[in-house]
Amino acid sequence: MPFTDDQAKFERFLESKLLPPNDSGQGDDSRLPESLRGLNWGAFLLNLAWGIAMKTPWAWLCLVPLVGTFWPLVMLFRGNEWAWKSRKWESEEHFRKVQNKWTTWGVILTVVFLVLSFYLASWFTRTMMEVIAPEFKV
Repeated sequence: MPFTDDQAKFERFLESKLLPPNDSGQGDDSRLPESLRGLNWGAFLLNLAWGIAMKTPWAWLCLVPLVGTFWPLVMLFRGNEWAWKSRKWESEEHFRKVQNKWTTWGVILTVVFLVLSFYLASWFTRTMMEVIAPEFKV
């Protein structure tokens, strides 16, 4: 049964009173909702690409020598806050969906990278053994 105009107005009124306003994308004036606090694995695994997409200048610190070794950990813990403050999001659900996609792609690309790395290391070891000591077959 469709809502009447009065019911729809009442629903919007309740939402405006019960739900905190969406103040995303307003920089330091934005307040991250409690439900979005937590770890951001997409920021950790795809740090620089994630930072560029989220318009977060802090991600560029991953390129600084020495700082870049621990900065992805900072992004893991602060990523949600930075993303909420730097971009306008339709809703908390929209924010979650986008961050979950980043996490999924981060995990996929990390697994692919690790598999390719092990494969190439194995191939390189076998090739070098054939060159250095051809009498030993690996």
